[in-house]
Amino acid sequence: MTLTEVAFRYRPVVGIVLIALMIIGVVSYFTVPAREDPNLTIRESVIITEYPGLSADRVERLITRTLEEAVRRVPEIEEIHSLSMPGRSIIHAEVYERLYILDQIWDDLRDKVAAAVPNLPEGTGAPQINTDFGDVAVVTAALIAEDFTWRERHDMAEYVRDRLYAVPGTKRVDLLGAQPERIYIETSNARLSELGLDPQSLGAMLHAQNILRPGGVVDTGPRGFLVQPTGNFDSVAEIEEALITLPDGQGVMPLRDLATVRRATVDPPHQPAYVNGRPAIVFAISMLDEQSVLDYGHAVRDALEDIEATLPIGYALEIITFQAEQVAGAVYGVTANVLQ
Repeated sequence: MTLTEVAFRYRPVVGIVLIALMIIGVVSYFTVPAREDPNLTIRESVIITEYPGLSADRVERLITRTLEEAVRRVPEIEEIHSLSMPGRSIIHAEVYERLYILDQIWDDLRDKVAAAVPNLPEGTGAPQINTDFGDVAVVTAALIAEDFTWRERHDMAEYVRDRLYAVPGTKRVDLLGAQPERIYIETSNARLSELGLDPQSLGAMLHAQNILRPGGVVDTGPRGFLVQPTGNFDSVAEIEEALITLPDGQGVMPLRDLATVRRATVDPPHQPAYVNGRPAIVFAISMLDEQSVLDYGHAVRDALEDIEATLPIGYALEIITFQAEQVAGAVYGVTANVLQ
């Protein structure tokens, strides 16, 4: 008996199957997530730890090996690859391919690394653990404001990012191209030698005056009072007025008399971003996996328009890439094929 004969004999069953498949197809058409790039499960994390000025050999012995021992305590980790370079340790940790639920594994990894931090040399930066390689930005937008300082731009970018997180379906908003600022104290070695000072002692005196410690609580019985110590530097002017104690009883001198203090961005720039030749801060916006890029993309565009209307004069928001347009073209093509 041929397949055709079987289908003809059991026509009701074939009809029910066809109707069920059509219903499943229609439901899937309206519910399957639409996005340009597929959601990939990447079973690898990268742990980056920095200690500026430390040689590659000491980074290997003091930082990389310590963190490797902590990572090995996670039973789901299959392979560990590490790279030690001057001032930086990079560790790649890969999970077994048979595992798909990774959130708990990454939480365990972060706990193990955090427990190993006290064993690192003093002055080591906090390990940065990146486990989100699979996130794809569905919308990228730029904040342009050439007439403002980088500090003002960064504060405004933080405000815009907070507003974008309020859009339903937002998973992550990364800031790219933001230039961190530093306080630079510039003086000449001849001037320091004349006063009997050196850069290390000068830095130690400034550090001692910049109090960043909790003051505690005064317990008076029924009530307690929070004590907040003063003395930390809040501006460049306060740093300039800091008193420097000169050796051999020569007295004290304000810092502005022996050094130039200024606030500026990191030089050379750290991963700058430009839009049409203009420096900018770029928002890379990712959405949750179950969202449709068509609906989410338009919601983000509406949010950006509303946010731009609230920005001060001189700030502008421009959309760089908008994945919803490419996906809409592909979906309309599929729709035409289905109808045909």
